[in-house]
Amino acid sequence: MMRLPLVGLIVATVGLVIVLIVAPEAAAAGWRLAFVVAGAPVAGAVLLLLIARLVGARWDAFAPLAAAAPLLVIGAVGIGVIQIASPAPHHLGAWQSPLSVGIRAVAATVALAWAGARVRSGASATFAGVALSVYAVVSTAIGSDWLLGGAPGHSVSAIGMMIATQEIGAASAVMLLAGGGGERFRRDMGMLLTAAGLGLSYMIFMDYLITWYGDLPAKVGWYAARATPLRDAIAALALICGLFVPIGAQWRIGGRTGQRIAGASALLGLALIDLWWIRADLLALAAGVCAAVMLLAAGALTATRRHAHG
Repeated sequence: MMRLPLVGLIVATVGLVIVLIVAPEAAAAGWRLAFVVAGAPVAGAVLLLLIARLVGARWDAFAPLAAAAPLLVIGAVGIGVIQIASPAPHHLGAWQSPLSVGIRAVAATVALAWAGARVRSGASATFAGVALSVYAVVSTAIGSDWLLGGAPGHSVSAIGMMIATQEIGAASAVMLLAGGGGERFRRDMGMLLTAAGLGLSYMIFMDYLITWYGDLPAKVGWYAARATPLRDAIAALALICGLFVPIGAQWRIGGRTGQRIAGASALLGLALIDLWWIRADLLALAAGVCAAVMLLAAGALTATRRHAHG
């Protein structure tokens, strides 16, 4: 039972090391891409369980997904290590050092895992409110580290809200794709997914609009580096998959089929916008696949070991 995950872990690790030697920046972008895309539904499940506890909703269907939160800590360690490939400007040297980024990432994911465990075991609404307030405060820092770590001198004022919206949207999309919960729950998740898609699209576009038409020299280069025909096509496809298809599928098809199409399309859209945002190339994609396999294999090995020990 343990052989396949172990082989996958070894092969993926070797592949990632090779990319790291050949192109450190690509390996860093790949790890960041895999961590954000794979971790968003898990982190979002924890946040939605906390919200449900606070408002009295019955969203227990998120509990199994939130239970995977401890795996985020493994990815968080890598977030600190890969920061070596993205030297920070002198005035941000201490704040954006690999050690600082790693400490923040590990602290945030450990806190998420702990909050997820507490809320699944029956934590109070007061605890949920405090946990959500703390997350709101730290989301800007972790959003900058995880989504902008490859360009540590670039700033986006709404980055904390962007990553939180992505996490909530991804968790909602997984529920729709899996068909979890009752009919009313899935309808709520469909509306939440639509709101997340609209919100994320608006925030990204407004940052671009303010930067580009405000002619801000220190920030325009970040967008100019993404202004290629291929990356324009990726951004357009992300908008179609992440917003238009989910709305259309729920409106025109409806039922579980429409919801599953909406969920699958939204997850693809979120992955594409992260691909564009993090500016991953083919080598970074290869590194991202290796990183994702490593995280999945580590999770499978952990689950197998726990099962073996009863």
